[in-house]
Amino acid sequence: MSNLRILQPTASELLSGAKLRSQAEIDDYCAFCMTMRHQFQRSALSGDGQATLNRIHQSRLADLGLNEALQRLSEAEEEIATLLCTVPSVKGLYVVRAMTAEWLLGENG
Repeated sequence: MSNLRILQPTASELLSGAKLRSQAEIDDYCAFCMTMRHQFQRSALSGDGQATLNRIHQSRLADLGLNEALQRLSEAEEEIATLLCTVPSVKGLYVVRAMTAEWLLGENG
């Protein structure tokens, strides 16, 4: 509350200056979250299972209109690998974020 100054006169100034991010930035973040979840799932499977899951993942991203974001995401592969190895506790966080991204971009979102 002290950081956002909620319930103080300056809260309205903060809210009135809020801006939406660009669609490309939103798409990139959603693709990142979904790819993080995908990598967690993928790590538990063998070769054939991984190949099948890769196809499902790419198909789902395409269905959500995230093909361009997936192409841009190739630059973040090192970041994803680092997070997977060094911060396994983020798994639940990215599962929830990925589900939220699918809801946000899906037909019913």
